[in-house]
Amino acid sequence: MSHPRSETPPRTSGFAGTWAIPIVYAVAVLARSSIIIVIPTLAFDSLGAASLVSVVYLTASGCGLVMSMAAPQVLQSIGPWGVTILASISGLAAALMFCVPGPATLIAGLALHFLMVQLFETATNVYALNTISRRDLARFEPRRIMLAGFAYIAGPAIGALLLAHGASWSPFLLSGLCVVLVPFLVAGLVPNARYRAPPSIVAVRGGFAVRQFLRQPRLRLAWMLAIGRAGWWQMFFVYTPILAAIGGIGVGQTGTIASAASALLLLAPLWGLVLRKLGLRRFMFLAYATCGAATALAGLLAGWSFGWAAAALIVSAIAISGVDSAGNTPFMRAVRIRDRTRMVPIYNTYREMSQLVPAMVYAVLLTTFGVGSVFIVSGLALGVMSIFCRRLPRRA
Repeated sequence: MSHPRSETPPRTSGFAGTWAIPIVYAVAVLARSSIIIVIPTLAFDSLGAASLVSVVYLTASGCGLVMSMAAPQVLQSIGPWGVTILASISGLAAALMFCVPGPATLIAGLALHFLMVQLFETATNVYALNTISRRDLARFEPRRIMLAGFAYIAGPAIGALLLAHGASWSPFLLSGLCVVLVPFLVAGLVPNARYRAPPSIVAVRGGFAVRQFLRQPRLRLAWMLAIGRAGWWQMFFVYTPILAAIGGIGVGQTGTIASAASALLLLAPLWGLVLRKLGLRRFMFLAYATCGAATALAGLLAGWSFGWAAAALIVSAIAISGVDSAGNTPFMRAVRIRDRTRMVPIYNTYREMSQLVPAMVYAVLLTTFGVGSVFIVSGLALGVMSIFCRRLPRRA
C-alpha cells in the first residue's frame, strides 16, 4: 500500500529524528572514503602524470554532471527511496568498473561513482528536510558531520591498507558492500523513508526549476559556498596522494595523513558551539579565510618539504572542518518547504561542479607548473569565498 502524499511530511523526534539519518549518511560516506585515496593512486601509477589524472577527473566529472541534471525529475518521479536504490545500483556498478584496468573503465567508474554520491546526497538531504525542524538544523548538522568524520577516518586508512597488502580490487569490494547496505539501513531506521511529495507541474519543468533556483540569492550563495568546501576536500584527496608519490611517500603513509585530516571532522560538536556563539556569518568568514591561507602556504612549501606542506594542510583541514560543521545549514534555512523536491537536486550539483571546474583549472595549470600550484590556486579561491561569506545571515 502506498503512503499518502501530503504537502508536508510528519515530523519525528528522538533517535529517528537525530541519529538515524547521520548513521545512514556515515555508511554512504564510507562507500566513497574507502576508495578516495585508492582511485587517484592507481590512476597516477597507470597514467604517470598528474595532468592526465586531472583530465580523467575532468571527463568523469562532466559525465557525472550530465547524468545528475536529470536528478530533479528522477526525484519527483520515484521519491527519495527510489533515489536511494538508484544510488546503490550506481555505486555497485562503479565498484565493478574500477576492478577492470584501463582509462575507459576508470572514467566510467568515476562517472558512476560521482552519480552515486550525488544521488545519496539528494536522498539524505530530502530525508533530513522531511524529518528535522529548522530550529534543530544547527544541532543536526554537527551530528551528521561527526559520524561522517568516523567514516572519513576509517575509510582512507582501510582502503590504503587493503591496496598495500591485498588485491587491488579489495578496496572496491568494501565500497560495494557499503552501498548495498545503505538501503537496508534507510528502510530500518529512517522514518517516512518512502514519503513522496505530491507532483507539481513546475517540478517536471527542469529549466524552470533551475531558473527559480538562480533567482534566489541565498540559494546561489549556499551553492557557491558548498562548491568551495567540497572542492577543497576533492583537491586534498586527489592531489595529496600525487604530491606524496612525487616525494617518495608510500600509499600507507598517505592514507594515514588523509585519515588524520578527516579525524578533524570529529570537532564538529565543538564547532557547533562556536558557530552558535559567533553566528553563521562571522564563523564561516573566519573558517574560509584561515583554510585559504593555510592551503596556499602548503602549496608554497610543497617544493621544499612535503612534511611542512602536510602540516599546513592539517591546519587547513582544521579550518575546513569548521565549515563542514555548518554543512548544508545555509541551504536548508533558505529553501522553502514547497520547493524542496525541485531545489535539493539542483543544490547538490555543487559536488559535480566542485570536481568539474577545479579539474579544468588544474589540468591547465599542471601543463606548466608543479603540483604545488594546485594548492596555491585553491587557497586563493577559498580566500575569495571568505569575502562572499559576509553576505550570509548572522545567525545559524
